[in-house]
Amino acid sequence: MSEIITVGIVDNDVLVLEALSHLIRQYRSSIQVIWTATTTKQAIEFCVQPRSRPQVVLTDIQMPAISGIELAQQLARRFPQITVIGLTAFTIDPDIEQAAPMHILPKDIPIPVLLRYIGITTGKDAAIENSQSAPVTCLLSRTEIVILQQYAQGRTTSSIAHLLNNSETTIKTHMKRAFAKLKVHSRTEAVAVCKDQGWI
Repeated sequence: MSEIITVGIVDNDVLVLEALSHLIRQYRSSIQVIWTATTTKQAIEFCVQPRSRPQVVLTDIQMPAISGIELAQQLARRFPQITVIGLTAFTIDPDIEQAAPMHILPKDIPIPVLLRYIGITTGKDAAIENSQSAPVTCLLSRTEIVILQQYAQGRTTSSIAHLLNNSETTIKTHMKRAFAKLKVHSRTEAVAVCKDQGWI
C-alpha cells in the first residue's frame, strides 16, 4: 500500500474550500485531506496538535488578517517538516515568491497536476504515480463546481452572486461555459450530470 500523504487546506471562502476538498477526495490517490480551515489561526491550531499535523498545507495566499505567506513563515519556524503550497488567482511578485518559504501555484491548477506536485514536493512521487485517478476527470473549474453545488441546494442566481461577491452576469457566464463543457442546455441537466459523476 502506498504511503499516505496528509493534507490540510486553508481558504477563507467556505465554498471554494469545500469544492477543492471535494475534488481532491474524488481521486483514489495516496493524498488524504485530514482537515480544512477558514482562518490561518485555525490552521496553526491544527498543526500544533501532533494528531492533526499534516505533511502538506495548501493555503490561499490572499487571506484576511494573516496572509498565506505569513502562515507559511510561521509554520516554517515552528514546523519546518510541513510543506506549504500557496494557491493564488493573482500574479505574485517574483521577489516575494523567492523569499516566501513555500511553493506558489495558480489557483486553477488541474487537480491531477496539483496531486502530482504534492507528491514531488514531499519526495513521495512514487506514491502518486502508483495511485489511480477518479474514473472520470472533472471537466469543470472549481468555480463552476461551486456554483452548481449552490444551484443543487436550491439557491437562486442572485443569492449565489451575493455569496461569491460576483455579478449575476458573471455567474451566468460561468454556467454557459459549464453547459458547453457538459454538452447540456440547462442548470437542471448540469446538476444531474455532476451528481451522476460524483462531482457535487
